[in-house]
Amino acid sequence: MTAQLADRAWSLFQDIEAEGGIRAMVSDGRWAERLAQAHAQRQAQVAAGAKAILGVTLYPDTSERGAPVARPREPGTDPLMALRDAAPFEEQNPV
Repeated sequence: MTAQLADRAWSLFQDIEAEGGIRAMVSDGRWAERLAQAHAQRQAQVAAGAKAILGVTLYPDTSERGAPVARPREPGTDPLMALRDAAPFEEQNPV
């Protein structure tokens, strides 16, 4: 699995370089678009149950009481923003 991960990462790196590099992609908005697409795909997989998030959608601790979850900004508004796959589930199932 490590070799597969390394091969995929190298392939993605080469794709980014072929598109002019990360700086060019960030400056013209392609990077934010790419991140938003990947995030939407992961969220759809989580919502459909095809992808689990351990401790959130799989084996959640329903007795846990934590700090409120901050609402993320809209995808595409910041090219390097952190996106949380669990955010929609947590909003629908508050602790």
